[in-house]
Amino acid sequence: MQLWTIQTKELYDTLMRQGYVYCDRIGYFNEEHPSAYQWMCEQMRQRIGEPPLPEIKYPLWAYYQFNCRKDRKPKYELGSEDNEAVYMEINLPESDVLLSDLSSWTFAALNGWYWGTNKKLERRMDALREEAGGYMAFEDYPADIQEEIKSSWTAFFDPMPRVEGYMQTARRNRSIQATFWMLRKEQVVSAELMVRHKGNNVKITRLL
Repeated sequence: MQLWTIQTKELYDTLMRQGYVYCDRIGYFNEEHPSAYQWMCEQMRQRIGEPPLPEIKYPLWAYYQFNCRKDRKPKYELGSEDNEAVYMEINLPESDVLLSDLSSWTFAALNGWYWGTNKKLERRMDALREEAGGYMAFEDYPADIQEEIKSSWTAFFDPMPRVEGYMQTARRNRSIQATFWMLRKEQVVSAELMVRHKGNNVKITRLL
């Protein structure tokens, strides 16, 4: 399966030196969303199997489809706080990869929101927020509400989701992300170093 991933130079150097890399800490992503990342790990275990090493705690991320089927490859861009990163094309066995809708993941899971319409649940959550005096993080809700919210997220894996109250587009026109447990050196097709150069311009240097 052809994928693209943008990683730190440190991770790339480790991959070239060690022969493989994986994620062993949530800080690699964003410590503000532990429940979402733990849920994704649970889904990966159910759908593609256990991590190949016990040290692996969280997945690695890549793009399967950046914008749409005709625009699969991501742009050469750095994050606002990054001065350099490595842009890799990789090829992994389909059985090792879990695909999901990127926009839905970002909108619902990373915000701890229900994906869809559930008026009864919304009223209960509103009442709890009012009682608490305002904002409540996902982890502040009772366990049964958390589980109901997370159960709605399985729609992310549906190639043609139909969620009441939300506009959906065909898979060919959506951003699709890929998660996997480990990346091996021999799975890298090409690698390019992106360096911020003269303001926001990005200079590209071929590494592999």
